[in-house]
Amino acid sequence: MTPETELLLQCARGRLDAAALRDWAAFLALAENHNVISLCARRLEQLCPEAVPSDVLAVLQMRLRKDSERNLFLSGELIRVLDCLARGGVRALAFKGPVLAWWLYGHPGLRRFLDLDILIDWHDLDRATELFRGLGYAREVGRNGQTKIVRATGQVSLFRTSPPAAVDLHWNLAPYAMGLSLDTRHLLPRAAVVQVAGRPVLTFGAEDQVLLCAFHGGKHGWTNLAWLADLSALMETHVADWPRLLAEARRKRLLRSLLTGVCLVHDLFGAPVPAEVARSLDRDRTARKLAAEARLSLLRLPQSRKILPKEVRYELGLTEGWAGKTAYCWRRITEPNTEDWELARGARPFRLMRKYAVRLAGLQ
Repeated sequence: MTPETELLLQCARGRLDAAALRDWAAFLALAENHNVISLCARRLEQLCPEAVPSDVLAVLQMRLRKDSERNLFLSGELIRVLDCLARGGVRALAFKGPVLAWWLYGHPGLRRFLDLDILIDWHDLDRATELFRGLGYAREVGRNGQTKIVRATGQVSLFRTSPPAAVDLHWNLAPYAMGLSLDTRHLLPRAAVVQVAGRPVLTFGAEDQVLLCAFHGGKHGWTNLAWLADLSALMETHVADWPRLLAEARRKRLLRSLLTGVCLVHDLFGAPVPAEVARSLDRDRTARKLAAEARLSLLRLPQSRKILPKEVRYELGLTEGWAGKTAYCWRRITEPNTEDWELARGARPFRLMRKYAVRLAGLQ
C-alpha cells in the first residue's frame, strides 16, 4: 500500500498521521478519484493541519467549500422535490446524497454526490414524472426519441438544465436480474425520519440503511472508497443489535452483501468484526473472495483479466443459491438493459453472443 493510499484510508476512518507523506499531488488525485477529497480536507484540517503544506491545504479547503455550496443547493432541491411529491400524493423515500451527508457526517459538504436519489412505488411513476415536469425536469430520451425507461435497472433519470440538477427516480433498488424486492412495499414500514438542512426527511431505517449501503457498494464492485466510508460510519454509529441485523439480511437475501462489506471495513479500516458476523464469514467463502477482489480494486492493485464485466461478476456473486444464480443468468440474457433497450426484445441474446465471442477471442 502506498503512503498516499494509507493516508486516504486514515482520513476516511478519522485516525491519521500525515507527517511522513511527501507526494501530496498523488494524494489529491487519489482523494478526488474516490470522491472523499472534502472528507479528507475536514479531517486533515481538524487533526493535523501543521503537517499539510499550505498550498495543499488551500486546495483542500477550496474543494470543501465548493462541495458544500453545491450540496447545500441540492439539499434545498431535495426538500422542494419531496414537498411537491407529498402534495401530489406520492409517497417517497430519500436516500444517499444529502441524507447520508447530514445524517452520518453532520455537514453537507463531507459527502460528495452529483444527483438526488428517491424511491417511489412503480405505480406512482407516471404521476411522479408529471410532478417533476412541473418543476422543470424532463426524462432522458433515447436515439429514437422515446422516453428512456429500462425496467431492468429499476430507475429512471430526470434532468433539469437551469439551474442544473438531476434526480434518479427508483422503484426498485436491486437490478431486475437479481430477483430481489427492495421497493417501497418492503422498505416503507421500517422507514425513519432524519434531519436534512433542518427539515425532516423520510429515509430508510438504520438497519435497512446498513444493508442497502453494503448492497449498493457490492453490486458496483466497491470501486469507490466513499461508499465504504459510509458503511463504516453506519456500522460505528447505528448498529447495536448484530443478530437482528443478520436476521434481516437473511430475510432480504442480502447476507452476502453485508458480509462482503463488513469484511472490507475490517480489512481496510481496522473495524472489529462482531462474533456473529465472523462465524457467518467463516462459512461464506464467496463473500471473502468478493471482498479480496474488491480490496484489489480499491487499492488500484493489478488484477487478472476476466471474461465477465465487474458488475455482472459481483451481482452474480451476491446472488444467493444456485436457483437464484440460474434465474439471474436467464434474466441477464433475455432482459434488455440500458445498452440495448431500444432494440427488439429478442435481439439481446444475439448481441450478447457477439459481444462475448469478441471478448473471448481477445483473451486467447
